[in-house]
Amino acid sequence: MPGDAPFHYIGCGCVVTDGDGRFLLVRETKAAARGRFALPAGSLEPDESITEAAVREVLEETGLTVEVTGLLGIFHCARTAENSFGVNFVFEARRVAGELTPSDEHPEIVWKTITEIDALHREGGIRGGHVPIAVRRSAAGERADPATVTQVSAAD
Repeated sequence: MPGDAPFHYIGCGCVVTDGDGRFLLVRETKAAARGRFALPAGSLEPDESITEAAVREVLEETGLTVEVTGLLGIFHCARTAENSFGVNFVFEARRVAGELTPSDEHPEIVWKTITEIDALHREGGIRGGHVPIAVRRSAAGERADPATVTQVSAAD
C-alpha cells in the first residue's frame, strides 16, 4: 500500500458447505492476512460480474468449481485493520467439480463447523467480521436470489 492512504475494494466470495455442516475456509500467506482463515474470496476484476468473480476466486484458491445458489449478504467495512475500506459480496455456492488443491498462496484449505468458526473468530483467527455472519445465514437457509445483484452496461 502506498503511504498511509486507505484503499477501497470490492470483494467477492462464497460460503461453500460440504453438506455435513462444515464450511470451507482458506488460510492465505500474504502479509495482510496475518495467518488468519477466510472465505475463499478476492477482488473483482474489470469486465467480470460479481458472481463470476466469486466463482473464479473459489476455483483459484481451492481448486473447486462451484455454482452460486444465493446471496448471503453485502457487507460494508468502513475501516479494516489493513487500512482499507470496501464492500464484500458473499454468495452461497455448491460444489460441482474439482478437488481441494492447496497452493503457495493458500497452503491450508479446511472444513470447519459453525462452532469452530465462532471459536476462531473469538481468538482473532478469522479475517473479516462478515465470515461468521455469512456462514450462519447459509446454515439457516437465509439467502436472497443472486440476481439481486444485477450487472448493467455503461450508459454511453
